Amino acid sequence: PVGRRLMVAGDDRYLVGGLMRGLDVLRCFDREHPTLSLGDVARQLGWRRTEPFRFLHTLESLGYLRRDPVTKRYELTPKVLEIGFSALANLQLPELAQHLRSSLATGITCRYSPGSDWNLSVERSPA
Repeated sequence: PVGRRLMVAGDDRYLVGGLMRGLDVLRCFDREHPTLSLGDVARQLGWRRTEPFRFLHTLESLGYLRRDPVTKRYELTPKVLEIGFSALANLQLPELAQHLRSSLATGITCRYSPGSDWNLSVERSPA
């Protein structure tokens, strides 16, 4: 549960705790957990079951999460990509490739080659 918490060095009085907690909620969703219930989020973060509700509701209202009315499970929407795409748009391709190399899971290969056109290739190795 605590592993999902964003880590911040030192005691910074300018940090916004609510924003940090909202980002913690978003980080709960991953490949192994594409959909989560309110209870799932609470368990992952070590919160009481009622704590994540307002964060989930806010993120759903803003369009970052979708809630299935039948299962009551939440999932990320493509809108979360807007944040990442804005950051990626400002990176030069070598920086992007290096970031991909360092952050991709084992079994994935990332290559780039400079030239008149940049070529970036990301491949998953067979398991």
